[in-house]
Amino acid sequence: MSAQPSSMTDLDVTDPLVGRTVDDRFEVLGRLAGRTASRARLYMAVQRPLDRRVVLKILPGVGFHGGARRRFLREASVASRL
Repeated sequence: MSAQPSSMTDLDVTDPLVGRTVDDRFEVLGRLAGRTASRARLYMAVQRPLDRRVVLKILPGVGFHGGARRRFLREASVASRL
């Protein structure tokens, strides 16, 4: 995963997802630079109503089953422990 930006000015705020709410609880603040190995996009967001900063990983429109699903869930589990 990408390191947390040192300030909000390190985020790309021109992405169309910025300013929107995902899953009725994640307010997208900006996109982090680069992509992951899976071509996913990473966004800095605030989880509401907890006011907790999180990184959202948005996967490209590909099938989400089998091995890809297991890898994603394992990665999410490990990342949540950090």
